[in-house]
Amino acid sequence: MVKKLLWSLVFSFWILPMQGLDTPSAFTETSKPICVNRDLIPVVTITDVVLIRLILDQCLIPESDVEKMEVLDINQNGFGEKDIARVFPSNNVYLLEKISSDVQKKMDSWGFQANFQITGANKPPAAYDSVETDKAAHSIFSTLLRGINRNYHDYPIKVRFERDSIGVVFEMWGYNEDKLETGNAQPFMPDSVITYDIFHVFHDDTLINFDSTLYDIIHIQYNQVDTVYMGRQPILPESYLKQK
Repeated sequence: MVKKLLWSLVFSFWILPMQGLDTPSAFTETSKPICVNRDLIPVVTITDVVLIRLILDQCLIPESDVEKMEVLDINQNGFGEKDIARVFPSNNVYLLEKISSDVQKKMDSWGFQANFQITGANKPPAAYDSVETDKAAHSIFSTLLRGINRNYHDYPIKVRFERDSIGVVFEMWGYNEDKLETGNAQPFMPDSVITYDIFHVFHDDTLINFDSTLYDIIHIQYNQVDTVYMGRQPILPESYLKQK
């Protein structure tokens, strides 16, 4: 009787998980789709062995021979407690806790500063061409904005671009694929041409040259002015005039 009861209990515990295998599929059918996004998180890399050892000891991180440490500002509210530390070469991840005021003061000085950044309302690309400061950076941004406006007619859209000596990385996500279409790019304008018009009109002309002799009439207008100087008439004596 005890043996049968034991087998019944074992069978009951075995059959319950088997019956529960249908639950995930039913949950998947009724749940909303999962959205996977990409977020930019500030990351600081520490190579100072003294500072690394200090953080390891204060946060009770069981690591040794750490070559470098990365601290990820997960909450994006400044580096400090409740952030994530990743140590190398083990590549293990730890939660930072019990940080002293001295270390926290040093972490407060860490902050990401972009070399160039634009944050504001949506403006046409031409609005950034006339900016006098950081002209090269504004030109890069306006060129990128023209390409997006020409090929994508909706909001929002997210773009990531990176380039180094090895290669290039370009990613787009978070956009409506139905609104993505190929637009006609304007012909390339050389750097020596300064454009002031709002739009351009491009047309082709055909020149037919027959095998014939062409004559051109050239009219040359020429005026010549000459000055003639005449001497005064000599005064003859009255006796000579009477003889005549």
